[in-house]
Order: sequence, then structure tokens, then C-alpha cells
Amino acid sequence: ADPAVRASIGTTLRVALVSTAAAAVLGTAAALLVRSLGRHRRGFAALLQAMLPPPHAVAVLAVVLLLGQSGALSRAAAALGVGAD
Repeated sequence: ADPAVRASIGTTLRVALVSTAAAAVLGTAAALLVRSLGRHRRGFAALLQAMLPPPHAVAVLAVVLLLGQSGALSRAAAALGVGAD
């Protein structure tokens, strides 16, 4: 195989391993912190859970901007003369 492809696969695997390890460490630390907070536990847990939807909302927005009627894909198809007028 091409050396550039091998290097790319190696980089991808390193990034995946480092990000997975970082997420595991930070997630475990957050869980232990929530567990030890006592009466403030519910509020801090809610704060952590409030951070979950934004990445999904950004992904939905990206898909809408790409595939919508005036999205990038529709404009590219129109420029090529593909699709209905």
C-alpha cells in the first residue's frame, strides 16, 4: 500500500485512541465529581447533560444546509443542469 495511506491510517488510529482515552478519563472524573457533590448533585448533573444536545443540533443544521432546497448540493446540481427547475 501507499506510504501516505499507511501514515494516514496511523494518524487516524492515534487520534481515535487519544480522544477515546481523554473522553474516558474526563467522563469518569465528572461522574466521580457528581457522586461526591451531595446536595448540589442534581444541578451539576443537569449542567453536564445540557451539553449533550448542541453537537447533534449542529449536525442537523449542517445536513439541512447541505441538502435543503437552497443548500449547497442543490445549487451544485442546478449549476450542472441536473434536477427540476
